Amino acid sequence: AETTLQLTAAALLRHNLLRRILDRPGAAALPASPGEAISRFRDDIQTVVGFLSWTLDPVGQLLVFAVALTVLAQINLLMTLAVFVPLLVVITVVNLTTKRIQANRRTNQQAIGSVTGLLGEVFGAAQAIKIAGAEKRVVAYFGTLNEARRKATLNDLLLTQVLNSISQNAAN
Repeated sequence: AETTLQLTAAALLRHNLLRRILDRPGAAALPASPGEAISRFRDDIQTVVGFLSWTLDPVGQLLVFAVALTVLAQINLLMTLAVFVPLLVVITVVNLTTKRIQANRRTNQQAIGSVTGLLGEVFGAAQAIKIAGAEKRVVAYFGTLNEARRKATLNDLLLTQVLNSISQNAAN
């Protein structure tokens, strides 16, 4: 059921986005580059679908947490605190780094959009680039954009993996 939900929701979102783009007048440009539009069709759709399919998980987790906390506290309050205080510390750390995570994701999304946008423009203007003899400059610019994308992705992945590691180790 979850896979069907994810695939159906993703297809509907992509269909509606494409329909809206095609309904716009030909002279009305997209608010971003074509490359960013492509990455939004790929990445943003997955984010929305992931949110949709995991919406009920926190409700179930909250219920399990309440029952576990109650049972453990009745058995041994000191041991319950020893177990849950590190988890509260992890939750606090994650909440304090939320703005940094969001900034990293935004920077990463923009960098990916720049790279894919340049690729789209290069494919559309390959003959003009060849005639102008600008291949080396285009490749150098592509390298610059790709390096910025690499750094943004590494920053995003590093923070995400560190937080995941802390969370998983605290839970274990």
